[in-house]
Amino acid sequence: MNAAFAGSLRRYGAASASAAVAAAAAAAAATAAAAAMAGSPNILATAAAAAEAPSSAPRGPRLLFLGSGSSTGCPKPICALAFDAGGEGGGEGKDGCSCRNVGRNVGPGGGTGASDPSLAALRRELGESCRTSVKAAAGDPRTNRDYRGNPSLVISHCNQDGDGDGDGDGDGDGDGDGEPPPLRNVVIDVGKTFRENALRWLPKSGVRTLDAIVLTHEHMDAIGGLDDVRGFQRRRRPGEGGAYTTTAVSTPVYLSEACMEGLRRQFHYLVPDRQGGGDGGGDGDGDGRKSSRCPDTGTEVVRAVAALRYHLVRPFRPFFAAGLRMVPLPVKHGEDLICLGFAFTVRGQRGKGQRNGGDGDGDGDGESGPGSGMNVVYLSDISRMLPETEAFILDRLPPTDVLIIDSLLVDRAHPVHFSLRQAIGLARRLGPKKVYVVGMNCDDFKPHAEMNEELREVEGLDIQLAHDGLVVEA
Repeated sequence: MNAAFAGSLRRYGAASASAAVAAAAAAAAATAAAAAMAGSPNILATAAAAAEAPSSAPRGPRLLFLGSGSSTGCPKPICALAFDAGGEGGGEGKDGCSCRNVGRNVGPGGGTGASDPSLAALRRELGESCRTSVKAAAGDPRTNRDYRGNPSLVISHCNQDGDGDGDGDGDGDGDGDGEPPPLRNVVIDVGKTFRENALRWLPKSGVRTLDAIVLTHEHMDAIGGLDDVRGFQRRRRPGEGGAYTTTAVSTPVYLSEACMEGLRRQFHYLVPDRQGGGDGGGDGDGDGRKSSRCPDTGTEVVRAVAALRYHLVRPFRPFFAAGLRMVPLPVKHGEDLICLGFAFTVRGQRGKGQRNGGDGDGDGDGESGPGSGMNVVYLSDISRMLPETEAFILDRLPPTDVLIIDSLLVDRAHPVHFSLRQAIGLARRLGPKKVYVVGMNCDDFKPHAEMNEELREVEGLDIQLAHDGLVVEA
C-alpha cells in the first residue's frame, strides 16, 4: 500500500458518513463508557483481549476463524516453490526473498536453484509480488499469521434460539431444568483447506464436535472439504456377520437452492438418492453410505461417504443451525452469482432459569435485542451489496458488533470480490464496533503485522485483518 493510498484510507468516507452512523457511533461509545463506569466488561474489549490470549484451554461461546485467506490461500504455491525465507542462498536478495534449494535437479544438467536459468527467470518475474507468500511459507502455521486457508468460521455457542429438543420448555437441553446447555459448534463453509485447518485449530480451541454446517455458495473454497466431513463423524457399528454396513450420524447442512444444485454437479455421491425428508425444505438424509451395482454381476458395492442432511434456506428467512438463529443475507459475488452472508447473535453462558424462548431478550419473539450478545454480520464473498440487504441489516437487525467482510485486493477493483476500499466504505455505512477482514489475496496485501499497523490509522473505524486461529469471545 503506497503512502498516498494509506492516507486516503484514513480519510476514506469520513466526510460522507451519514448523521445516522455518527449518532450510532456516539451511542455505542456512550454505552461502552457507561458499562465501564459500572464495572461491566465491554464485550469488544474482552473479545480483543481474548483474541491475543493463549488458547490452551477450552473457552465459552466464541468465534474461531478457521480460515481467513482467499481461494488460493497463503502462501501462494508458486511463490513457496520458487522462494524461501532463510533457505539456501545465504540471506535476502534484492527482491526481499532468499533462494530456496527447490531448483536442484531441475532442468538439464541439474544444479541448484540459483544456477537454473528457468528458475532464476521465474524469480525475477515474481520478485516482490511474493513477499507475503515467502513469510507465510516460513515456520509453523500455528504461529504464522500470514499462513491462511480458505475463509471459514466456527461459531461455538450455547444459544437455544429454537427449542429443538422437543420437550417444549424453551431451553433446548431436553431435561426441562433450565441448566445452561453445552456448547455446540456451527461451521460456515468447509473449503479446500478445511481438513488441514480443522486439525490444526479445533483441538487447540476445545472444539470436539461439528454440529451443523452452513454454506455461503457453491464454489470449491466453500464446499471443497465436504467429503472430509466423514472423518469428523461418528459411525455406527457394523451389522452381524461382519458385513460392511456401517452408517454414520448425519450432519445437517444449510444451503441455498443454487448451492444445492452445485453440490449435485460436483459432489453427486454426497447427495442422497432418496429425496424429501428433513425439516425446513430438506433435500434428503444421507446415512454415510453410497451404493452401486456392478453392471456385469449385479453385485452391490457400498462405499463410505460423509453423511449429510440437507436443508434449504432462503434470503432473509431465519433458520436454526444447532440451536443458533441465523439470517441469510444475499449479496452479489460477481454479477452472475448470489452468495449468502449471515447474521447471528452469540450470547454468553446463561444461568439456570433463564428460559426466554430462545432469543435472549425475554419477549419470546425470536429477535435478539441490542446488548443481548455479540451481534455478527458475516460477508465472506461479496462484490456488490444489494440495497435490500443493506436496508435489512440497518433496519431489521440489532446494531452490528462484529462485521466480518471480504477484501481480495487493497485498492484495485475486482469483478467478484470487494477491495479494501469498498470494504471500508460498507463498514462505515453499517457502523460496526469491530471489523475483521477476510479473503485477502496473499501478496496484494502487506504481511499481516505491517498491514494491521496501517489499518490502525483508519479514522473512525476499528478494522484489522483476521488470521487463521483467531478467537473472538462472546
